Amino acid sequence: VDSSSNSDLISLQGFLPYRFPQATVEPSSDAIDLKLALRDDGIALLNLLNEQLFWEDGNGAVTLDIGGTLRQTERGLDLKPTATGTAQVESATFSAQFLPAPLTDVTGDIVFDGDRITVNTVQGQFSEGNFTASGIIPLIEPFTPEEIAQLESSSTTPAPSVSSPSTVSPSASSPTPSASSPTPSASSPSPVPTQNSPSTPLPPPPPNRRLLSLELNDLALNLKGFYRGGVDGRINIRGTALKPEIEGGIVSSNGRISLIDPTVLPPPAIVEDDQSDGWRGLIALPELTDLKVILGRRLLITRLPILNFLATGELTVNGPLGPNMSSVRPKGIIELRSGQVNLFTTQFNLDRSHDNTATFTERTGSDPILDVRLETSVLEETRRLVPGDTNLSRAEIAETSPGDFSQLQTIRIQARVKGPASQLFDSIELTSSPSRSETEIVALIGGGFVDTLGRSEGVVGIANLAGTALFTSLQTLLSNAIGFSDFRIFPTVITDIDREEGGGDIRPTSTLAVAAELGIKITNDLSVSALQLLTVEEPTQYNVRYQINDELLLRGSSNFSDDSRIILEFETRF
Repeated sequence: VDSSSNSDLISLQGFLPYRFPQATVEPSSDAIDLKLALRDDGIALLNLLNEQLFWEDGNGAVTLDIGGTLRQTERGLDLKPTATGTAQVESATFSAQFLPAPLTDVTGDIVFDGDRITVNTVQGQFSEGNFTASGIIPLIEPFTPEEIAQLESSSTTPAPSVSSPSTVSPSASSPTPSASSPTPSASSPSPVPTQNSPSTPLPPPPPNRRLLSLELNDLALNLKGFYRGGVDGRINIRGTALKPEIEGGIVSSNGRISLIDPTVLPPPAIVEDDQSDGWRGLIALPELTDLKVILGRRLLITRLPILNFLATGELTVNGPLGPNMSSVRPKGIIELRSGQVNLFTTQFNLDRSHDNTATFTERTGSDPILDVRLETSVLEETRRLVPGDTNLSRAEIAETSPGDFSQLQTIRIQARVKGPASQLFDSIELTSSPSRSETEIVALIGGGFVDTLGRSEGVVGIANLAGTALFTSLQTLLSNAIGFSDFRIFPTVITDIDREEGGGDIRPTSTLAVAAELGIKITNDLSVSALQLLTVEEPTQYNVRYQINDELLLRGSSNFSDDSRIILEFETRF
């Protein structure tokens, strides 16, 4: 091979022992002997050698003497290269199949020495944050356990804590690092000590005496359909440059993990076939190997619009780092601190007295096993005829109001879920206090509004439908902010009974209003609340509720003005 471009962007000379399919002459040797020189846009030639990392733009120079062997066997190519030389890039842009955004403003200095690659420094911008890498990695032959132990023991600077990663980026005024003098920020998050420091730590070892690691600072990742949020931490690159393995730990925060949609089947896994004639490049897809992922502050696990949980904990992640993350296998138990599940038109909140968890296993992948207890309260309406009139039709049944205890009562509903998140509705168990059948509970939490559409107050059903979408986010925000165990905003109908002038006819008038209720559950049987009509001038109603047993309920109410009452209810169902 002897090829040079007119602009000297590409220079390639030497011998490559490869026999083309139509050739009849075998190469005289298996030895590779190539001299490669690339500059600026000519570096894009390396894109032909892999399908993982691509040069897009920038300035740089690559000078390599490539040796090793290349054998053609029945199972394919047996390539064992070596490389000697250097590579420098400045203000470069790279893209990667497994990354959601390009690497920009990349500056680096890399030395090749046979089967060893020393990254003196590589730093740049990625996904609104920055990264810094340095260390050594083999080209094709993995380090032996003894070599790994020696490299790990030579480092005198402790690694940053996974639970609180460094977020300090290199100073813009710092001098550009060189191969002989790596910057401290590339190898340690610790600040440079001042003269007032009680002790001066030993300088970090040079890059060729420590394993390759990558610092991630203030990233804002958007892995479509899987995760969107912040990432910090340190990951270690093990294996080889041609078959990298990613270890270490990262912290995800201020983000959202999206669970799989059970109605969408994941794409089939791509199985590597050594006998395939398809070219997949020299660099294999990076493999996650026991990567620790800490769920940090304000991290949500969601499957919209069904569930939304605030989570903490740690996951161990394995699997190939593909573009759609479908092959990633998380494992671990996550604590669910708070959150909601929407069933029909009712929002259930996590019972914080229960140990709510989501368990990820390698078998179930991104579909965790939920063990949660949820609770909510709904108003149950008991309709009665107007006293003294036994000839009223169904349409003349008296309207109700939130202040009328004889016609409204609060039913507390508890839902227990133990099963895959994708089968939430198949694994839910519903109970209530006072006791109701599961059919009645389902009607209370979602089916009740259907019946109202066929009656005169159908506007309430429509308002409930609109109110569900309108108030859910507001309820969640305020409930988390003020810490009440029960907070609801709901539409209701206020009915006034007017008597026409000069006669005895009763003329009811109805007004659509919005009500809010704040409640605190003191025990499972005792609770207090305050009910206020927001759109009508009515005094606040304060309520206390004590469930003695399934048949006896003690309730009290007062607006501290003209309406105070206490009621002992006995109810039996048959």
